[in-house]
Amino acid sequence: MKKKVYTVLLVLLVGLVLFLYNAFNGNPVSQLVSKTALENYLAATYPEKELRVDDGFYDFKFGGTYEFDVTEIGSDSNKYEFSVSGFFKPEVTWDGIRDDRLDEKLMDRLSKEAAREITSLLKSEVKNVKSVEVYLEVLKGQLDPDVPWDKTLRLEEGPLEIDVVLDSAQDRKKDFLQHTKKIQSLLNQEGYDYQWVTIIWSDFTEERESGVGKFSTAFGPKTRITLKDIEKEDP
Repeated sequence: MKKKVYTVLLVLLVGLVLFLYNAFNGNPVSQLVSKTALENYLAATYPEKELRVDDGFYDFKFGGTYEFDVTEIGSDSNKYEFSVSGFFKPEVTWDGIRDDRLDEKLMDRLSKEAAREITSLLKSEVKNVKSVEVYLEVLKGQLDPDVPWDKTLRLEEGPLEIDVVLDSAQDRKKDFLQHTKKIQSLLNQEGYDYQWVTIIWSDFTEERESGVGKFSTAFGPKTRITLKDIEKEDP
């Protein structure tokens, strides 16, 4: 009887050790699957380039991803970082080549111009808009470097992502909901092509420049927003 108990305990201990090892270091099978998925992605996305995927490592700190260095053959200086996550269906979550091609200077200028325009629009109906930030992506050579912001610009890399902060110290949760619905309605009516809007409801009555977050929510163009979608911010 004791022997059976010891055997069970040993099996459980070994299982625990393997589980912890896998959680912090990954395993050879999932690493091979991830590497194969990355090689297929590179072949499909960059057929004009000759690329080599070097051995990767498991990074448990960011949700368990495999990090790989990819070298462009014939140019040792061109090395790029790639991240792959998911076991049953691994996907590339970070593309270093694409990131290297982003026109950061143009993106920054267009984002600021778009934010100013959207701020003006929202404040016309929602008086307690505190700030608006816009994120968009443009690859080098896609647009003229001097092109001004216009909401009709064709952004090949995807729609806008918008962050809005409201100064809502005196408002209630249902007031925040109404502000959120109004913002969604304004953006849709004016024809903005956005993927996601995140709104934070902050209390600026205390002596904090950034305010104290009270509630937040996020929505897309077709999201039906309800009180259940509003989350309480951690203090």
